[in-house]
Amino acid sequence: MRVRLLLLGLGLVACKSAPPMPAPAPATTATLRFEVLKERHPGTGRLQREWTVKVEPGKRAVQHGRERLWFAAGTLEWEREWKDGQPHAVWTRYWPNGVARSRTEYRGADVVTMMTFWHENGAKAYEGPARNGERCGEWSGWRADGTLAERGSYEDSFKTGEWAIYATDGATEEHRVVFERSVRVRTLPAGAPQH
Repeated sequence: MRVRLLLLGLGLVACKSAPPMPAPAPATTATLRFEVLKERHPGTGRLQREWTVKVEPGKRAVQHGRERLWFAAGTLEWEREWKDGQPHAVWTRYWPNGVARSRTEYRGADVVTMMTFWHENGAKAYEGPARNGERCGEWSGWRADGTLAERGSYEDSFKTGEWAIYATDGATEEHRVVFERSVRVRTLPAGAPQH
């Protein structure tokens, strides 16, 4: 019995003097992931919005991927893409009747693409260049019957300079309007020299 106690005592001493075992490494559960989120109408339960977020460890979640929004009646209102929280690729908006309302493409601050708007009847309403969703350059606008209504320039999404306004025939210039940051500053007669 004495030998046993002696061996047990030696074992305890040996355990106390041994270096501590290293703690196990924490399990790495924090990895890059993408989550699809859905929002439903509280009254009807119908899907209102569906979007994707990018979740990175130590960073704020940002929209990344496709997003869709629906009108209360259930028809698609928006279809758009995001990349790292910024607008990306093609964005399309629809009228409640399903006809496209607007379309633009986001390709970066230095890339110019075409932006188009339509009337609810499907006729083209406005069209011109855009840089990352901001209207720029020369634009044209049409009435719902397809006749030309106006033509002029945008800068940083503001009407700027002289805009020609056309009569209902779409061919005859009625007058010109001078804009500064989308504010009408004066009206000129048709055919006035351009400044």
